[in-house]
Amino acid sequence: TNHYWFESGTSTALLEHLKRYPITRALDYDGVEVCENEFSIPCESADTPMPLLYQSGYLTIASYDPLLKLYVLKIPNNEVRKGLIDCLMPIILKRTVADNNGLVTAMAKAIFSRDLGKALTALRSYIAKIPYDIITKEEWECNESREAFYKLLIYMAFSMLNSIVDTEVKSVLGRADVVIQTNADIFVLELKVDDTAENALQQIDSKGYTIPYEADGRKLTKCGICISSSARNITHWRTTDADGNVVDEQKFNS
Repeated sequence: TNHYWFESGTSTALLEHLKRYPITRALDYDGVEVCENEFSIPCESADTPMPLLYQSGYLTIASYDPLLKLYVLKIPNNEVRKGLIDCLMPIILKRTVADNNGLVTAMAKAIFSRDLGKALTALRSYIAKIPYDIITKEEWECNESREAFYKLLIYMAFSMLNSIVDTEVKSVLGRADVVIQTNADIFVLELKVDDTAENALQQIDSKGYTIPYEADGRKLTKCGICISSSARNITHWRTTDADGNVVDEQKFNS
């Protein structure tokens, strides 16, 4: 599918502009709360890419709180989101279009075959080929930047699928990292960097991330994913059913 926004000259300006900012900020602005003067200023004087994203149509106003005078900006629809990610992935991750398409095909087949582990195996192989210099040494030494980078990577990978993918989905007590929805399944994923898959699953339960989906009727699967910063890859995942019974687990050398 062709995406109108990326056939225009705006895309080149946007992508050149995004290169000026930390890699982990690329999609931070989807769902952000801001004052008007944060996104309506001239792009050339902005210290973030938000004004250009808004003025180019990649972000639109989703809601407005007149009491606090705050706007919520969102990527308007899945077409725009996928088009943005299609263009960002080769630049951010330094992989070819063919590599990205191969990952999407492998993950899509696995997800729609109800095999999350196979999708994560494909993602793990993809991550292994990403150059080490993709983020700066300073970003890598910052725990928050490392975690943000991997969350961005996983979000971008899953967002290219034809399933419904949300990141940092709100619940009463917190936000799930990734929720994947197909016609048959709901997968709730939590990512931990230099931690354990067990702790990721515990957070899903303790924060009630699955509660909004318990009466849905589709099969509900929880998955805790651990990434090692020393191995620079996924080193452990554990998936359970809605009742907490382990249905799949894989560990790799860190």
